[in-house]
Amino acid sequence: MASQSNGSLASIVREIALVCRDSGTQWMLVVCLVVYFSVFWILERRMNPSAKKSGIVLFTFVVLCLANYAGRYETAARSTQVLALLAGMVLGRAISIWAQWSEQGPEQRKVWIVRWLVGLLAGAALYQPEAGAAFSYHGVLRWCGVWDNPNLYGLLMGTGVVLAAGLGIHGWQTECGRWKKILHTTLCLTAITLAIYGCFKSYSRGAWLGTVCGLVYLIWNSACLTPALSPRRTGGEGEDYILVSWMKRNRLALLTLLLSAGVLGFWQLRFSESRLAHRLVSVGNVNDFSWRNRVVAWQGATRMMLDRPVIGFGWSEAEAVYGKKYLPPQVIEGAAIQLNDFLMIGICAGVPALACFIWYLWFSLKKTPAGDEVTRLLQKSEIATAETGGPRCPTLPWPSSILRPPSSAFLAATCRAGAVVLLVGFWFDGGLFKLPVAALFWILLELARVGGVNENVAQSPNFPQPDKAQKFGAWLRGLAVLFVIAALGISAVHLVTPQMPVGKSALGIARKFLLHRKESDNFEWLAAQPIWSGKKMKLLLEHVQLATYNRELVNWKLGDEIYRQFVLSPEIAPGFDDQLDWRRTLWEDFYPRIRKETSLASATEIVARHLAERVTITPARSGPTSIAAICKSQRTDQAGFAVIFVASLRSVGVPARLNTEGHAEYFSESGWKLAP
Repeated sequence: MASQSNGSLASIVREIALVCRDSGTQWMLVVCLVVYFSVFWILERRMNPSAKKSGIVLFTFVVLCLANYAGRYETAARSTQVLALLAGMVLGRAISIWAQWSEQGPEQRKVWIVRWLVGLLAGAALYQPEAGAAFSYHGVLRWCGVWDNPNLYGLLMGTGVVLAAGLGIHGWQTECGRWKKILHTTLCLTAITLAIYGCFKSYSRGAWLGTVCGLVYLIWNSACLTPALSPRRTGGEGEDYILVSWMKRNRLALLTLLLSAGVLGFWQLRFSESRLAHRLVSVGNVNDFSWRNRVVAWQGATRMMLDRPVIGFGWSEAEAVYGKKYLPPQVIEGAAIQLNDFLMIGICAGVPALACFIWYLWFSLKKTPAGDEVTRLLQKSEIATAETGGPRCPTLPWPSSILRPPSSAFLAATCRAGAVVLLVGFWFDGGLFKLPVAALFWILLELARVGGVNENVAQSPNFPQPDKAQKFGAWLRGLAVLFVIAALGISAVHLVTPQMPVGKSALGIARKFLLHRKESDNFEWLAAQPIWSGKKMKLLLEHVQLATYNRELVNWKLGDEIYRQFVLSPEIAPGFDDQLDWRRTLWEDFYPRIRKETSLASATEIVARHLAERVTITPARSGPTSIAAICKSQRTDQAGFAVIFVASLRSVGVPARLNTEGHAEYFSESGWKLAP
């Protein structure tokens, strides 16, 4: 029954997708959404006159997107980018207006909406349908949930973590009664646990970074709101504000300590066997094509926007144009251009549309300065109720003044924190043009603008610090200095040692700090070869680490003797390999093309075909005579072609050599064969 229901749901989704992609019907859906957006825009201007300027900016953004869409409708209708973008905006505006249309004020409905969002995200965390594409990271399955992409799943789970954390703090502040507080906190902690587990299982680095940014934003806003706005004043002037005031006084030391700890953790986790730790530090792995392809795509997107800054290239055309005109030859896939939604807006609709979008985000996330108007609003809210002896929930004593921000302002900060998670994800993994993510983003962004007061509406006084707090601040600064020294020292070991010449001292440092234990035997074998005189440690480490890394990735196994002599060794032919600096250049060019091959013969054929397309064979004894120069000029004689063929095969883990006649040979399951 479950499989039948899943199949029926999938068929319904496919039918809806076909209708949305049909050029004969898509324009009708867009027109309906534009009408709804216009009505909600007019209602918003009447209900919230202070949002007039931001509303004009958003309206301009929509007009620019629609003008580009209408002008190139035949190609724009091939995708659902504009449709998903408008649908998310309309849904966000609709829920925002519904939240404001309440006699009791918008806060109760905002709480209800956020609770439903947290419940849905936490409930979806553990549901993993069997059907769908399988994504993996080094053999570990990446969770996707009901979505078709682990990055989107991780991004939604990260948003659930931040919303549940903010909702828990809000409930601690507003719920009446001890048992209600305990129940609310327990439910929020359960939701946080489920969402964190799902976020980790997605193995999405963009989602992890976005979650951290959202939590930092939430905690900092909570701390900033407490001293300025908290109604709880007991035990003498400023007593409740000591923690936040101490944090602000020592924020530089705290930031330095955290950054230094992050640097130390990065160097220590590089050799961890944990897949999570390995994924976490892979942002510093130069062998990771995932982030490198993104950087290349960002560079290409910048060139595309410079070529057509005003009107853009049109919706659904970005990947095709990028692949034809802007994709570098060493990159074989151009899908990374779709992973940055900010640049995608600039490419498709033009730079003015991108500027309007960023401007609207600034309006929605900006801080409101302090003033008499804010004070007047606060006096009418919960602070005034508490001071006049009205009904008030009992407050629990410390654990932290962070748990006592004003509920309306903090709920808005929670929604903004959730939007921050998604914005970070939009830069690295996309999602603004996917309806589930777009809807959640616009809902949070619009709810953040409803009611409440933005953070930092008043500046907290700098109360005198007790002697213990001052001493602890001094200890913190001293600890930060020690961490900085340790971080600089270990960074110097990892960055300076590769620039040293190969020698006894440099080899000793490398053995102790720069090598994983699985690389030690190969390092000792290669370091013993008499070819490193005058060479830098960087070359030796590069051959060992890159060859070992590639050996783990390819789908064939080799004995140590064959591997070391005809894959690991950089010696090929005198006069061609004197510089020994060819492995990384060739590996980056050829490995993406053979990474799915399962046999040595098929990998060799792909390398031979691609090399023949790139390198021109010139008459005998002409052209460059080093592997690096041949790669750069893409021309050589017959002898040089055989040498670069052997080097290319070795770079991707195929054992290769030159025979006595100077022809390239490769090692297969049946022995040595003449290369094609």
